[in-house]
This record gives sequence, structure tokens and C-alpha cells, in this order.
Amino acid sequence: MARRLFFSIPTVFSSESTDSPRRATGGHRAVWWPPRVERAGLNRMRICAVCSHPREVTSIDAPGLQLWPGGNVCDVKHALLALLLAAGVLFPGAVQGSSLAEHRTLVVSGQPVSVTVVRFSLSRYRIGVSLAGPHVADNAFLLDIAARARALCAINGTFLAAYTGETGEPYGTLVIQGKVLHLGAVGTRLDVFPSGRVRLTREGLQVRGALDGSYGYPANWYAYNINQTPSPGGTGAYLFTPERGRSLGFRAEMAIVVRQGHVVGLARGQDVSIPPDGFILVLQGREVDVQGWKFGVGRRIEYQVVYNGASLDALYSLGAGPRLVEAGRVSVNPSAEGFQEAKILSLRKARSAVGFTDAGEVLLVAMDRATVTEAAKVMRTLGAGEAMNLDGGASSGLVCDGAYLVRPGRAVANALVLWPKER
Repeated sequence: MARRLFFSIPTVFSSESTDSPRRATGGHRAVWWPPRVERAGLNRMRICAVCSHPREVTSIDAPGLQLWPGGNVCDVKHALLALLLAAGVLFPGAVQGSSLAEHRTLVVSGQPVSVTVVRFSLSRYRIGVSLAGPHVADNAFLLDIAARARALCAINGTFLAAYTGETGEPYGTLVIQGKVLHLGAVGTRLDVFPSGRVRLTREGLQVRGALDGSYGYPANWYAYNINQTPSPGGTGAYLFTPERGRSLGFRAEMAIVVRQGHVVGLARGQDVSIPPDGFILVLQGREVDVQGWKFGVGRRIEYQVVYNGASLDALYSLGAGPRLVEAGRVSVNPSAEGFQEAKILSLRKARSAVGFTDAGEVLLVAMDRATVTEAAKVMRTLGAGEAMNLDGGASSGLVCDGAYLVRPGRAVANALVLWPKER
């Protein structure tokens, strides 16, 4: 039987459970070394990573290799292979690092919540954001996004316009490799800085523009968002970068075409091609009169995305929310963050979340049927000192090592991803 092993971490052991109807089954398994300590009374099904023989384990007294009874390999031959792999003899280039893959059922507010969690040390792994495709509104299944990003693990990211007839565009902030591709209006944002430092903060980014090097009146200009389709007949100012696609995809009332930092054209009532070395500023409704007179062919033009008056310097950002845990305490107030939908305010849905522990670990978590308050309690129980909610429902999914740990019910626009750090 052909088998894929998790060589990103030296291992041949895998842990699976069957207590969740959403947990992916059939031919995949998360593989970890060393095996984690099992709490007595929490039955798990472990599977021999060499021959796929299932074995139920009720307890392991201590981390490390355990063969019989309650081990994870079937015979001496498999045990020797496990030792060789773990020692790096067979695959000496494997990345060393601690990790946990865990399936648990927690009782929160009297309700059972099935939880799948992976945890990695930020000293050995880095966080990023990946699109589903070359364009912001592209949608793909999470497994394909992880493969495209060559990521070790991935969890679904921003909310998106996912229903029939909608654009597929994200709702939250997206920053990839320092380039801002979209802005969020509500919720919480995860920022990842070049140093590896992470921050959870409220959304509130703004686009501020300049003409001929001046950010003061009358040379200043602004935009509402980036790569967001305007509402028909509405008022707005929107930037469109090459990540939008080859063209705007709609007829703009006024389009300012920019290449290599200079205005090269003005168009009205046209679906304009987006230059690969620039962007387009679209003005709709009242903004045509408010800002349109400022722009002329040949003028130098630039913009920056600012937060609390300072330029955003994050390498990656992803916006969702609401916040779940802050400074080690459950902290949930979706209404204050601008959410109005019952599925965020009160309903029990499938949830995804990201959290960070005081020990410097990142937690990627998927859970069945929880309110956001229950999700916050789950994250705190798992050890998160800081945590935020991600998109949920049918979007909720978790991938590691090219296989689903939790299978989503639909395609999504982006994902939070993990890579091993280069040595």
C-alpha cells in the first residue's frame, strides 16, 4: 500500500479520531514525532504509519517511542524504520520541530464541541497568507490552496462573498508579501511582520494618496477599498491592482490609469485593462466631482495604506474576527467590531480560529457547532493567550501535509498558511 509520510517533521506516527462527522476520513492521516501524551480515558485510534494497521490507544505514560502495548507500529521491522526516520538517517534533510495534532471533544457551556487542533512553534515555523489563485476573487478548495502555496498546513481565512451570484471576493484585509490587496471594514486583523512578530488588532486601514509627492490639499486623494467591485449606481473610490485580473470587469464612470508611478490615461464609461506595472483608481458617483478634477496625464501618483496614521508595514495580514481571546482572557464583542449577522452574534456553527500561546506557539483550530463565545472558551482552554475567529460554516477546513484534517464544504478565496523556516 503506497503511503505518504509527514517528512516535514521527522515522524512515522499518526493520530486519528472518529468522533467528528466533519473530520476527513479515507486514506489520509496527520503524522507526528514524537507522539504526544494521551490523557487517560481519552480513547484515540492510532494507525501504524508504515502499514496503516489501526490500533486503539487509551494512554501513553510519557512521550517517546513506545512499541508494545499501545504503540504505533506493528512489528520490529516497522519499529526500526520508525527509529531510522526519527533519527534522520533515511531523510536527513527533514525539518526538526515540535508539533501536536489533536482531536478532542470539549464540553463548553454545557455543549460538546468537537475540536481539531494543530500547534507549531513560531521559532521553527512562519505564518503567511495565500490566495486561491492569481486573483483576489479566485476561489479554490483549501487543499489546492495549500498545494499552490507549498504550505505545510493551511486553514481557511477571510469571510467571502460565497453564495450563488456573488463575486467570491473577500471581505477582510489581505496583505501578501507586503502588498495590500484588500481592506476589511469590520472585525479583527492578524498582522505578521518581517521579524516574525504577530499582532491581533481591530480593522481600520485607510488608503491615502498623493500627487507629485504631496499628501496635502489639493494634491491629496483617497480610496475606499482595494480590488472591491463597486455597488451599481453607488458612490465610491476604489483601487484596482493586477491581482484584480486583466481588466476591471465593469464600466467605470471615471478611471485614472497609472503606470510606473505616473498617470497615463483617463477613461470614462469603459471597462479598462489594468496595467501589470501599475493600478487603476476608479471614481463612481459623487466622487467623480469631488476628486476627479485633481488628476491629469503625466502627474506623479502614489499611495500608502495607513493604520492609526502610520503606514502599515506588515509582511502578511488577514482580516476576519471577532476577537476571541485577548491578554489571556476570553474577550468577545462582535457587535462592537461591526458584525450584525446572527451567524456571528449568536448561532452555533462550524468555526475556525487562529491563536497564539505565551510559549510562542501558533494554534490552528477547527471546531464543530460552536457560538463565537464558545469558540473563545475553546481557544483559551487550548492555551491561547491571543486568538481570533476566522470564516466558518461550510468554509471551515484544516489541511496538513497535503491532506484534510477537517474537510470544508466549499471553495474559499484565501487561507492562513504555515511553512517551516529555512535553516
